[in-house]
Amino acid sequence: MLLILSLLYLVRGGIHAALTAPLFPRDTPTLNLSSSACTCPDQRAIWDILWSCLSTMFACSWVAVHPNIPAPGATWWRVALSRLELMIWAIITPEMMILWAMRQWFGA
Repeated sequence: MLLILSLLYLVRGGIHAALTAPLFPRDTPTLNLSSSACTCPDQRAIWDILWSCLSTMFACSWVAVHPNIPAPGATWWRVALSRLELMIWAIITPEMMILWAMRQWFGA
């Protein structure tokens, strides 16, 4: 999983942060409405921000979930689907993961 994310990062050319502006500028720049789209190569696009957020959430939830040891006859795709289900639950409702862990601890 980490290998796939690393390859995607390298293919996309890395993620570059936007330039910071001063908090209280001395001169207020005028708004130029003549151009319809901004062609700022040093700033992050919405897709870059969404990609970094979603990949971070996916990687963190995939690593954080520790499911039980699968049954001896379970196929690899069934194990992957159950782990994917737990990962989705961890993203949508993290409280359910805590309740799931408490239930397992009380059952042990």
